Amino acid sequence: MSLMTWTVEQHGTNVSFADNEHQQVFQNLNILYDIRIAGAGNPEIVAQLKVLLDIVAAHFAHEEQEMLAKNFTGYERHKIEHDELLDTCTAMQIKIEEGELELTERICQLIKTWFDSHIPEYDRAYSQALNTN
Repeated sequence: MSLMTWTVEQHGTNVSFADNEHQQVFQNLNILYDIRIAGAGNPEIVAQLKVLLDIVAAHFAHEEQEMLAKNFTGYERHKIEHDELLDTCTAMQIKIEEGELELTERICQLIKTWFDSHIPEYDRAYSQALNTN
């Protein structure tokens, strides 16, 4: 069972590296979701959550590097969005590792909702700028 399915219509940015990386993020979010549904223990969930957050952080860094290289005017607001998600997820990760929080359906849905709104609103905005030479 998948939490997220990447589609060109909903998530496509017309920037090949971003679309490829978004698909990788979705794939790893789905792995995390699936092991949670299957009843994985905290060590497995923590390990997959770390993998996912590492992939997301690398993707955000790549996007930010490309936006800066192309002098994208929406960079600062975009970076704030990235930083807020990473800060929130890192805090959750720590609480999950310490056994103070469980990875719930609600948390998974919040992450899904963030990507479902962020990509069309923020990432598509850089499409033209990142596709110029």
